Amino acid sequence: MAEQYKLTYFNGRGAGEIIRLVFAVAGQQYEDERVPRDQWPQRKPDMPMQQMPVLTITKGGKSTVFCQSGAISKHLARKFGLFGSNETEAFLIDEMLESLGDTMRDLQKAMFGTDENQKKESMKNFKETSVPRFCRFFNLRQKEFGSKYAIGEKLSLADLSVFNFVDQITRRGFGDVWDNKPVVKELYELFELVQSDSRVKTWLDKRPDSEF
Repeated sequence: MAEQYKLTYFNGRGAGEIIRLVFAVAGQQYEDERVPRDQWPQRKPDMPMQQMPVLTITKGGKSTVFCQSGAISKHLARKFGLFGSNETEAFLIDEMLESLGDTMRDLQKAMFGTDENQKKESMKNFKETSVPRFCRFFNLRQKEFGSKYAIGEKLSLADLSVFNFVDQITRRGFGDVWDNKPVVKELYELFELVQSDSRVKTWLDKRPDSEF
């Protein structure tokens, strides 16, 4: 019996969007449950880590709720052939995801800090240090191990994660970071490549308006 999937998250992109992108590219049907914020206090105690997103997988009448966006997206990517063609590529994809996560955490410091001066300094660090550092790393790996894609010869979770990174930064009003063309050129070209993928485009054309 085939597995059935339900993704539960807020009506936002955030940590849930990478999972939706994996489902879109895989052509896998799933229930996209979007929890209104006023219902979250009632739903929170039922979550494994009292946070979202969570993925409910049902098979043979048994349902299990899994948490952690990274673990969910990696599991699905492996299942749907989006985690490289061999162990080395899988290693490199995982490495890129963690490096991208470090970069996103630097952005979060700038977005969610409490001290305004510190937030300004964190944003400066994100734009002038964190993004160029990740771009240099991306260029290094793509040149040695990639093709038009980040790692290997086909679309993977690494590409979808880079796309999601660029997309969310732009949506949050920090798109000027991509004006530094010599630094971000290859990364932004990958964003445009993934954006043009028919499976991704279909999802982008139909995805609901969201709060964030």
